[in-house]
Order: sequence, then C-alpha cells, then structure tokens
Amino acid sequence: MRLINIFYDTMHLEPSLSVDIYLRMIKGAQLKGLIYELITYDGIENDLDKFFNESISIEEFMSNLKNKFPNGENAECVKYVLKFCKDNKVRLLPFGGNGEEKVYYKNLKNIIKQGLEEGNYSIIIGGLHEKFFNKKIKPLLEKCFDKVIQSVSIDKWWIKN
Repeated sequence: MRLINIFYDTMHLEPSLSVDIYLRMIKGAQLKGLIYELITYDGIENDLDKFFNESISIEEFMSNLKNKFPNGENAECVKYVLKFCKDNKVRLLPFGGNGEEKVYYKNLKNIIKQGLEEGNYSIIIGGLHEKFFNKKIKPLLEKCFDKVIQSVSIDKWWIKN
C-alpha cells in the first residue's frame, strides 16, 4: 500500500512556525520518501548525493543552490527539509524545476513514472500553489497512491485553535 500526506506550507518564510512543526509531526511515520517543491537544476542530484553522503555540508549545498537561483529559495526552509531527510534516512524527491507550475506537474509525473515502492510518503507544497495542486497534482497523486491525506496547513491550525 502507498500512502501520501499532502502539506501546504503557507508560512514559507517562517519555517520554524510551519515546515519544522510539520516535520516533527511526521517524524515517526517511517517515510519512504519526501516529495518536495525544491527548485531543481542540472546537477542537483549530484549535489544532493554529495550532501547525503557527507561530502559537502548543508552550507555548501545551499551555496550551490543560491548560485543557481539567487532569488529562488528560502534557505532556512530548505535546511529544515534537508536535515529531516538526512537525520531520518528519508529519500528526498525534489520536483520544483524552475518554479513554473507546468514544470512541477511534468517533474512530479516523472517521479511517479520512475516507480515508488510501497510505503508512506509526504509531499510539501508552497501555499501559493494550493489551487494549482488541488486541480492538477492531487488527481495525479490519487491515481498513484492508495490513500491521499491532506493535512491542514499550520496557519489554519493556529487560527482554528
């Protein structure tokens, strides 16, 4: 059985109040993979391998990312995700491409086409893309996964409670 939990990171600029809390909530979920809206570039797989094999530090990885996309990534948010994946031995599956939604869809379709083994997965999506993901991506996930769970975003949880 394949299960995926969708998390909309609506507080992207405050990762300690959003993605960090979510990652702590799913820490014991024994994830097979974390699908993440990380900007991707030629060579990112190599840089990720170096990071996970401890050939480069998180700072070096972030520097490479910033050099490719100087205005594109919130470093703190990415650091939380990288650290979580490394500490918990979770496979990171980045799909952000160049930030365009049509590229997100194509990259996510490629990840799914490569085959995902049975188990638990999570996907973290920037809150600005929520409508696009509900319309295009969620139906794609529903075809691939046996169960799709949508978590409430942290800001909505704070307001509710």
